[in-house]
Amino acid sequence: MITAILSSGELLSGDRFRGLLRQCTTIIAADRGLLMLQGTGFVADVAVGDLDSLQESGLPWRDLTKEVQAYSSHKDLTDTELAVELALGSGAGCLWLFGGGGGRMDHWLSNLRLFESSPAIGRWYTPFDIGFRLGEGLSLRLSDGRVSVFPVGLGPWQASSQGLRWPLDQVDFSRWHSLSNVAQTGATIESQQGEFLVLQDWTGELLESQA
Repeated sequence: MITAILSSGELLSGDRFRGLLRQCTTIIAADRGLLMLQGTGFVADVAVGDLDSLQESGLPWRDLTKEVQAYSSHKDLTDTELAVELALGSGAGCLWLFGGGGGRMDHWLSNLRLFESSPAIGRWYTPFDIGFRLGEGLSLRLSDGRVSVFPVGLGPWQASSQGLRWPLDQVDFSRWHSLSNVAQTGATIESQQGEFLVLQDWTGELLESQA
């Protein structure tokens, strides 16, 4: 079962977004992330946070959620962190993060650290990219086009690839990453050691490693 976490920043919309929501059994919105549900026909199971951005929006946002859990603005965790904690505390094992890729730089960096430290977050969708968590021993089949690969968590890291313009086999991920690489038809990435964040244009499929 998949839990959707709707973060603020850049908001997603459209048929592709609605199709992804249909795959989720639970929707938790972090403050302004709730506004992604406008016009989708979906409502959140719960909206969490200090709700300041929602209240300032002037929109009828309460119609978009079944429950509200309001917090003081004087808190240590971001609204998105609160949403992830709520999901994990409810027993969720697989989270998809939507939004949170733009807007304030401190919020974006916080979401990146949240992705890195929360193994349950398997995918991260923004309006332009999808980020896949590539765990050790797993392979990722890529679509044609741009792909970037970043190490996350604690190393060491080692990856191999097929069908990339610049192979990953010799990349020292303790010092570098692979930015704006290019995937050809049938390209794959496999992690031999460590975890990676792999960014592509809204496509890709996580596969079990054949190794």
